[in-house]
Amino acid sequence: MKAPSSHETAFRDAASADPLREAFLRRSIDTITRIAAHADLKILSEALAASTGFGALARVLADTATAEASLVDLDPLAPLVARNAEHRVQILDAAGGTLSSTEVAQQLGVSRQAIEKRRRANTLLAVRMGGDWRYPRCQFDETEGTVVAGLPKLLDVFAEAGPWVAIDFLLAPDEALGNETPMQRLRREGLTPELERLARIEQGDGFA
Repeated sequence: MKAPSSHETAFRDAASADPLREAFLRRSIDTITRIAAHADLKILSEALAASTGFGALARVLADTATAEASLVDLDPLAPLVARNAEHRVQILDAAGGTLSSTEVAQQLGVSRQAIEKRRRANTLLAVRMGGDWRYPRCQFDETEGTVVAGLPKLLDVFAEAGPWVAIDFLLAPDEALGNETPMQRLRREGLTPELERLARIEQGDGFA
């Protein structure tokens, strides 16, 4: 008899743990099966190049042709949600991935409680992923074991907009910076008046 695969074992364990989990798994698998049946092979190939399973799924879901053929009749908002998810995956890839609060505490030589306090004070950039906070790696100088100089003050501009808007701004090339990203300029020069002005313009407060 063929031994069950790790995926089969994980499915069985999750399903047996809770009927709600089983219902979610079965519904998700039905949807993924439908997607796989309709998706263009080129899109599937590109999706498999993603660094994570979540990234692969988001890439396929974000494809308009695939989504329209397999999902829109089930949920008209699915392509929009998937494109947003794919964009977030791309942002975090551009950020060099993320660190857990424990890893950040080790990086900065402080306690996890101190990291949590700094996150709540908006002096560290953190995004919610599942039930955990993850810290984009690009905000740290890992050689020095510090936060990139000037970042906490810049994050204050995005306090109301939220972390995803902040990281999107930080990692998007800007013509005003010679097609550098704000994070690249911040790393090299610190928080300049030009950078702070660009951040305020992004938030509709460029003349404040």
